[in-house]
Amino acid sequence: MHVQPVFTDLHLAPTDQHPERKFMIIVKMPKKSIAAVFAGVLALGTLSATQVAEAKVNFCKVTDLKSAGGMDALVAAAKKEGKLNLITTPRDWAGYGQMFDIYEKAFGVKITVDNPDGSSQYEIDTMKTAPKSKQPDSIDIGPLVVAQLQPPGAKPLSAPYKVATWNDIPNSAKDANGYWYGNYAGRLAIVYTSDLTPAPTKASDLKNPAYKGVVGITGDPTSSNQAFMSVVAASLGNGGNVNLSDVSPGLKLFKEIKTVNGALVKVNGTNLVSGAAKVGFAWDFNSIGWTAAAAQAGINLKWVYPSDFVLQAPPYINAINAKAPNCANARLWQEY
Repeated sequence: MHVQPVFTDLHLAPTDQHPERKFMIIVKMPKKSIAAVFAGVLALGTLSATQVAEAKVNFCKVTDLKSAGGMDALVAAAKKEGKLNLITTPRDWAGYGQMFDIYEKAFGVKITVDNPDGSSQYEIDTMKTAPKSKQPDSIDIGPLVVAQLQPPGAKPLSAPYKVATWNDIPNSAKDANGYWYGNYAGRLAIVYTSDLTPAPTKASDLKNPAYKGVVGITGDPTSSNQAFMSVVAASLGNGGNVNLSDVSPGLKLFKEIKTVNGALVKVNGTNLVSGAAKVGFAWDFNSIGWTAAAAQAGINLKWVYPSDFVLQAPPYINAINAKAPNCANARLWQEY
């Protein structure tokens, strides 16, 4: 699952390439195919089967491939476990569906996903309170809740582990001791059904009376990173700035949207296909997946970056649960 991101500090900057856009929030990430990442994983084997058998490794304690005995040992242990528990990772999010299929086929491991459409806060709460059998092995959370992984005066919720490409990850996108690392990022886009007229091009368009009853948001902004960044996007499109401590212009815009167009509906792939929602903000990597899935159902979805700004935020965070029930798979999933 790990890719090698290259992140710059989060900031606003003018863009000469798109003069019609007032601001750009820059976070760079090179494009990589799943196949390339997968091939890299398989090339990392270091120990023979005999050596693996002789090595008695506690995979709940290993902190990198070397201490795991190498990739061969890690894969063998993961196959023996046969399970990988994930949480809040829907198939149509960031290409996860394809990744699940490849992982299960390659390693003979059954992947179970708890509450696919949940929030980052749900992941944290589950780590804190769920019984061991219900604990996730790995988490994928928004940066807004990452501090909760290492509560002051208490044991960390995550386990330290440094993937094989750890040194390629900028220091700003990882915990120095391996308790978490940034994995992927995207830009906020406006996703909409093609029958919506006029087509939206900027945040303020969402209060158009023509969109009555079909404008939405992806979740609860207090617990969902994608939903919170939707409020930030609305703020930028309503005269605000990137100061995350003050998104009042965004809240004001959504209040105006509700006044004109009624209660916000939930924006996700299912509701966009059914017509329950027809327009809202979403990450571009989700908009791409939703558009492809909708096409299979005969629905034409479109998405566009807002014409007045581009919002690209800090990366989503991956970490291993300290209570992971399947410790080898928790670590193999990070390498994958």
